[in-house]
Amino acid sequence: MDFKTKNIIILILFVFLQIIWLNHLKIFGLLTPIVFLYPFLIMPPNKHENLQLILAFFVGLSLDIISHTGGVFTAVTVFITYTKKIYFWYLSKPGREFSNGILELGFLNKIIYYSIYIFIGILLIAILQSFHFQFVISRLYLIFFNTLITVFFIIFFEYLFIIKSKT
Repeated sequence: MDFKTKNIIILILFVFLQIIWLNHLKIFGLLTPIVFLYPFLIMPPNKHENLQLILAFFVGLSLDIISHTGGVFTAVTVFITYTKKIYFWYLSKPGREFSNGILELGFLNKIIYYSIYIFIGILLIAILQSFHFQFVISRLYLIFFNTLITVFFIIFFEYLFIIKSKT
Protein backbone atom coordinates (compact mmCIF):
# COMPACT_ATOMS: atom_id res chain seq x y z
CA MET A 1 0.00 0.00 0.00
CA ASP A 2 1.57 3.28 -1.03
CA PHE A 3 1.70 6.35 1.17
CA LYS A 4 -1.20 8.18 -0.45
CA THR A 5 -3.56 5.21 -0.11
CA LYS A 6 -2.56 4.70 3.52
CA ASN A 7 -3.17 8.38 4.33
CA ILE A 8 -6.57 8.39 2.61
CA ILE A 9 -7.64 5.29 4.58
CA ILE A 10 -6.50 6.93 7.83
CA LEU A 11 -8.30 10.12 6.79
CA ILE A 12 -11.59 8.31 6.15
CA LEU A 13 -11.25 6.38 9.41
CA PHE A 14 -10.67 9.50 11.50
CA VAL A 15 -13.44 11.48 9.81
CA PHE A 16 -15.94 8.69 10.53
CA LEU A 17 -14.58 8.40 14.06
CA GLN A 18 -15.08 12.15 14.55
CA ILE A 19 -18.58 12.18 13.05
CA ILE A 20 -19.98 9.02 14.59
CA TRP A 21 -18.41 8.97 18.04
CA LEU A 22 -16.27 11.95 19.06
CA ASN A 23 -18.73 14.73 18.11
CA HIS A 24 -21.14 13.20 20.63
CA LEU A 25 -18.54 12.56 23.33
CA LYS A 26 -18.43 15.25 26.00
CA ILE A 27 -15.63 14.66 28.48
CA PHE A 28 -16.56 16.28 31.81
CA GLY A 29 -19.61 17.63 29.99
CA LEU A 30 -17.50 20.25 28.18
CA LEU A 31 -14.60 18.84 26.15
CA THR A 32 -14.88 17.29 22.70
CA PRO A 33 -11.72 15.80 21.14
CA ILE A 34 -11.03 17.10 17.64
CA VAL A 35 -9.03 14.25 16.08
CA PHE A 36 -10.06 14.74 12.45
CA LEU A 37 -6.98 16.99 12.05
CA TYR A 38 -4.62 14.08 12.76
CA PRO A 39 -4.44 12.73 9.18
CA PHE A 40 -3.54 16.19 7.89
CA LEU A 41 -0.86 16.57 10.54
CA ILE A 42 0.86 13.30 9.64
CA MET A 43 0.97 13.90 5.89
CA PRO A 44 4.40 15.10 4.70
CA PRO A 45 4.41 18.88 4.36
CA ASN A 46 6.19 19.10 1.01
CA LYS A 47 4.58 16.20 -0.87
CA HIS A 48 1.29 16.44 -2.74
CA GLU A 49 0.48 19.87 -1.29
CA ASN A 50 -2.36 20.56 -3.72
CA LEU A 51 -3.94 17.16 -3.07
CA GLN A 52 -3.69 17.73 0.68
CA LEU A 53 -5.42 21.12 0.39
CA ILE A 54 -8.19 19.68 -1.79
CA LEU A 55 -8.70 16.81 0.67
CA ALA A 56 -8.70 19.28 3.58
CA PHE A 57 -11.35 21.37 1.87
CA PHE A 58 -13.67 18.46 1.13
CA VAL A 59 -13.19 16.82 4.54
CA GLY A 60 -13.90 20.13 6.25
CA LEU A 61 -16.90 20.72 4.00
CA SER A 62 -18.32 17.27 4.77
CA LEU A 63 -17.85 17.83 8.51
CA ASP A 64 -19.54 21.24 8.18
CA ILE A 65 -22.49 19.78 6.34
CA ILE A 66 -22.96 17.00 8.88
CA SER A 67 -22.33 19.20 11.93
CA HIS A 68 -24.18 22.30 10.63
CA THR A 69 -21.24 24.57 11.45
CA GLY A 70 -21.24 26.82 8.39
CA GLY A 71 -17.67 26.52 7.13
CA VAL A 72 -15.82 26.45 10.44
CA PHE A 73 -14.24 23.02 9.96
CA THR A 74 -13.41 23.79 6.33
CA ALA A 75 -11.52 26.92 7.34
CA VAL A 76 -9.68 25.14 10.14
CA THR A 77 -8.62 22.07 8.11
CA VAL A 78 -7.40 24.15 5.17
CA PHE A 79 -5.55 26.56 7.48
CA ILE A 80 -3.83 23.76 9.44
CA THR A 81 -2.94 21.87 6.26
CA TYR A 82 -1.51 24.97 4.62
CA THR A 83 0.50 26.22 7.60
CA LYS A 84 1.95 22.96 8.97
CA LYS A 85 5.05 23.30 6.80
CA ILE A 86 6.03 26.36 8.87
CA TYR A 87 6.83 24.08 11.82
CA PHE A 88 9.07 21.88 9.68
CA TRP A 89 10.71 24.92 8.13
CA TYR A 90 11.47 26.19 11.64
CA LEU A 91 13.03 22.86 12.66
CA SER A 92 15.02 22.29 9.51
CA LYS A 93 18.71 23.03 9.44
CA PRO A 94 20.62 24.04 6.32
CA GLY A 95 20.90 21.04 4.03
CA ARG A 96 18.18 19.06 5.81
CA GLU A 97 14.62 18.78 4.65
CA PHE A 98 11.81 16.84 6.31
CA SER A 99 10.67 14.81 3.33
CA ASN A 100 8.66 12.35 5.44
CA GLY A 101 7.27 14.99 7.79
CA ILE A 102 6.24 13.75 11.20
CA LEU A 103 7.92 10.36 10.76
CA GLU A 104 11.31 12.04 11.19
CA LEU A 105 10.43 13.81 14.45
CA GLY A 106 11.21 12.47 17.90
CA PHE A 107 8.54 11.85 20.53
CA LEU A 108 8.89 15.25 22.23
CA ASN A 109 8.82 17.14 18.93
CA LYS A 110 5.69 15.18 17.94
CA ILE A 111 3.96 16.19 21.16
CA ILE A 112 4.95 19.84 20.62
CA TYR A 113 3.87 19.71 16.97
CA TYR A 114 0.49 18.15 17.80
CA SER A 115 -0.07 20.50 20.73
CA ILE A 116 0.66 23.64 18.73
CA TYR A 117 -1.52 22.78 15.76
CA ILE A 118 -4.36 21.26 17.75
CA PHE A 119 -4.40 24.34 19.99
CA ILE A 120 -4.47 26.61 16.93
CA GLY A 121 -7.24 24.49 15.39
CA ILE A 122 -9.41 24.50 18.52
CA LEU A 123 -8.78 28.22 19.02
CA LEU A 124 -9.86 28.91 15.43
CA ILE A 125 -12.96 26.76 15.91
CA ALA A 126 -13.86 28.72 19.05
CA ILE A 127 -13.27 32.09 17.37
CA LEU A 128 -15.20 31.20 14.22
CA GLN A 129 -18.11 29.68 16.12
CA SER A 130 -18.51 32.58 18.54
CA PHE A 131 -17.55 35.52 16.27
CA HIS A 132 -16.58 37.31 19.45
CA PHE A 133 -13.00 37.33 20.70
CA GLN A 134 -13.96 38.22 24.27
CA PHE A 135 -15.93 34.98 24.50
CA VAL A 136 -12.83 33.06 23.41
CA ILE A 137 -10.64 34.73 26.05
CA SER A 138 -13.10 33.85 28.80
CA ARG A 139 -13.12 30.23 27.59
CA LEU A 140 -9.36 29.91 27.09
CA TYR A 141 -9.04 27.32 29.85
CA LEU A 142 -11.55 25.09 28.02
CA ILE A 143 -9.58 25.49 24.80
CA PHE A 144 -6.40 24.53 26.67
CA PHE A 145 -7.94 21.42 28.27
CA ASN A 146 -9.62 20.45 24.99
CA THR A 147 -6.17 20.62 23.38
CA LEU A 148 -4.73 18.34 26.07
CA ILE A 149 -7.55 15.80 25.67
CA THR A 150 -7.22 15.85 21.88
CA VAL A 151 -3.43 15.40 21.98
CA PHE A 152 -3.93 12.47 24.38
CA PHE A 153 -6.42 10.86 21.97
CA ILE A 154 -4.10 11.42 19.00
CA ILE A 155 -1.10 9.88 20.78
CA PHE A 156 -3.30 6.98 21.88
CA PHE A 157 -4.56 6.33 18.35
CA GLU A 158 -1.08 6.76 16.89
CA TYR A 159 0.41 4.13 19.17
CA LEU A 160 -2.60 1.91 18.63
CA PHE A 161 -1.92 1.97 14.88
CA ILE A 162 1.84 1.56 15.36
CA ILE A 163 1.36 -1.49 17.59
CA LYS A 164 -1.14 -2.96 15.11
CA SER A 165 1.21 -2.39 12.18
CA LYS A 166 4.16 -4.06 14.01
CA THR A 167 2.22 -7.25 14.85
